[in-house]
Amino acid sequence: MDKLKLMDTYVRVVKGGSFASAADELGVSRGVVTKHIAKLEQTLGVRLLNRTTRQLRMTEIGQTYLEFCGRALREIDEAESALTRLQDEPRGTVKVVTSKAFASINLGDLVGEFSIRHPSIEISALVVDSAMDQIKLIESGIDVVIRLTRPLESSNVMRRVCQMHWIACASPHYLRRAGTPRTPQDLRHANCLVHTRLNPDGVWRFQQGDTETTVKVSGSVKSNGILVLRGCALAGAGIAMLPNYCIVEDVVAGRLVRVLPDFESPSDEIFLLFPYRRSIPKRVRLFIDFLVEKLRVPSWEAVPKSTPSA
Repeated sequence: MDKLKLMDTYVRVVKGGSFASAADELGVSRGVVTKHIAKLEQTLGVRLLNRTTRQLRMTEIGQTYLEFCGRALREIDEAESALTRLQDEPRGTVKVVTSKAFASINLGDLVGEFSIRHPSIEISALVVDSAMDQIKLIESGIDVVIRLTRPLESSNVMRRVCQMHWIACASPHYLRRAGTPRTPQDLRHANCLVHTRLNPDGVWRFQQGDTETTVKVSGSVKSNGILVLRGCALAGAGIAMLPNYCIVEDVVAGRLVRVLPDFESPSDEIFLLFPYRRSIPKRVRLFIDFLVEKLRVPSWEAVPKSTPSA
């Protein structure tokens, strides 16, 4: 028989002053309580209680054993409570990976807010410049990837969270110097800063209603780095096609101006990738749910079409 159960019965008998009160508290018969006490005394080889038809009194050894039982049962309760808290408040590390541009502008705010909500969870944020398709989640111990394009093929679990749009933009200084394009075809005469992944062929695409327009652009700078092109655009070097997540504050502040705001530019989807669908650690599940919550309607979708200074 479980000795902890016998010890608990003994404590309840003494505190209640009778076998009957302990039986009521435990929801068992008085005979069961009697058997528990008898078994405990037999196991210990001592008499704990002197009992008559009218009186129940502890022996000297019984008093000592009562104090021991109280300490032991309290420590067990405290240990179980601590384990429950650990389960309710998950700890450990979540390893997240994303691209340099997205991390530089957005990841700090996201990780910071999550860390405030869940201070017991450590976030290890890895910023990469390499192609996302080369990352092996399981082999690298990565829990979550924030990916800004749909994977061509993946054995990982994918969860789409939102869209991002590419926006043609330039500094007010450049537009005053070179003029503001009115139609996509005007871009042929502009200095366009070309993103070599999005536009390897140098062709920019625009949509207005059901009509798609393509234009071959060229310029003084080509790069696969979004932050490089953004810096060039801010410096007034030309017109860049940049994702809205990295220019919304620049447009609001008037440092950049949307070009051809009545024409829709290409869009990409943002995905979360993680290695398992089932048995996801609670700390990782909390982080995934947090990202879904924060990115469902991302703040960068509010890029205005123009600014007062434009």
